[in-house]
Parts: sequence; C-alpha cells; structure tokens
Amino acid sequence: MHILTKIFVVLVALLAVATVPFVIVQGANEATFRTQSNENKDAAEAARTDLNAARTAAARVEADLQAQVAQAEANRANIEADLATKAMELSQAAQDAERLRAQIAQLEATGAVLAETERAQHAMIEALHGEIGSLRDRAVGAEQQLVEIQTALDVKSSDFEAAISAQMVLQEELERQRMESEKALASALAGAASASPEDEPVGVEPNKDVEARITQLFRTAAGKTIVQIDQGSRAGVAVGWVMGISEGNTYVGDLLIKSVNANDAVGEFVGQPTDGNSVEVGQRVISRLSN
Repeated sequence: MHILTKIFVVLVALLAVATVPFVIVQGANEATFRTQSNENKDAAEAARTDLNAARTAAARVEADLQAQVAQAEANRANIEADLATKAMELSQAAQDAERLRAQIAQLEATGAVLAETERAQHAMIEALHGEIGSLRDRAVGAEQQLVEIQTALDVKSSDFEAAISAQMVLQEELERQRMESEKALASALAGAASASPEDEPVGVEPNKDVEARITQLFRTAAGKTIVQIDQGSRAGVAVGWVMGISEGNTYVGDLLIKSVNANDAVGEFVGQPTDGNSVEVGQRVISRLSN
C-alpha cells in the first residue's frame, strides 16, 4: 500500500507541473487577443476615415479596405485555432478531474474497508485519509481550472464574434464606397457622353509625355465608348488632347479627352479598334508627341 501512495503523490505532482504552462499560455493569449482587438478597432476607424476622402482617392481606399478584410480573416483564423486549443485543454482537464474523482472513490472505499480491521491498521488508515484530503484539494483545483478554461473559452468566443462583426462592417463599407464611386463615375461619364456638338473639344496635340491606365468604361446607347483614365490635370492632361490606347505593343485606337479633373480624366474613344482589338479596362493610354 505504501508504493501505491507514492505513485499517487507522483501523479499529483506531475499534474501540478502540467497545469503551470496552461496558466502562462492563457495569460499570454489574453494579452495578445486584447492587442489584436485594439488593432482591429483602430483599423476599422482608419477605414471609416478613408471612406470620407475625395473620389480621386477611392481606388486607394478600396485597396486599404480589402487589406483590412484580409487581416480580419487572418485574425478570425487565429482565434479559431486558439478556440480549438482551449477546447482540447478543457477536454484534457476534464479527463484529469475524472481520473482524480475515480482515485478518490477508490481510496475512500479502501479506507472504509480498513476502518473495519484491527487497530494495527489505524495508522495506515490515517495516512490514507490524509492522501484523500490532498487528492480532494487537487480535485477542487482541477475543477477551478476547468472554470477558468471555460471562462477563457467564452472570452475567445466573444473575440471571435467581434472579429466577424468587424469583418462584416469592413465589407459593407467597401461595398458602399464602390457603389458611391460607380454612381459618381456614371454621372460624370453620362455628362461627357451627352455633351452637345457645340461643346465637343477639338483634338489638339499633347505638349508633354503622359502615361495612364483605363480605369472605367461606359458605352452609350448611341454606340459611343466613354473612357476614364487615372491621370488628370496634375499630370498635365488637358481637354482636347488626343491620346493613344494600346494593349501591350499593339495599338488599339485614339482617345479624345473631353473633361479633366485633378487626378483623372474622361474622354471618348474615336475611330475603330485595330485588328479586332477592343477597348478594355487596364489598357495603357499615352500621349504621342510629334518629333
């Protein structure tokens, strides 16, 4: 019986040592997720501030929001992994508590049997009662650990739900920004498309080298192709310029600039696409200076 008692003592000591990393990991995880939650809040506030910027910065705001959505998804994946780890720890702690309860029950049964034996076994019975008390304390500690792990699991679940909510807010803001940008662009393009013949700019030769990209297309009911580019008056683009459109090294056609803003411009595709090429978003638009 003395050997069994020593085995129990060793098992209890190992259990105590094994629980220390769980407590350390729990504290580190709480600080980490608190920091991540603050970062997510700061990122959401920055996204809302960027969304109030001018239409000229819409493309940059959209890219920032997409990056924040990706970060929120990465945070969600990390939280899910931590939830799985905590669930495993909770299951292991429950198993350990169950084993301790079984040991207590076995020792109590042994103590009940020994209580009916001769006085010579009284000392052993007292020792067993002491072991039982120690194991009970360990069981209580294990149950407290179960409560703590469950609390941490609840906190992680709350953080997970907050991350999902933040992701949904970012996606809604991104969609709203896209819709506003498309409405503003459609209005500008429609205005350019409906300009009267008297207001049509006359093609003039560019006076400086400018390279741009097509960002939007709008084809009117009359068959005109209205094009928006990502360079404007800051780059030197002016109303009346005739710029060339190309796909790689292939010339597609000419673009007559009709209206100019600081960071973008709108024009009409003139002529017919060469060699069956069509005007598409992303194609290169350059000014062509005569030598």
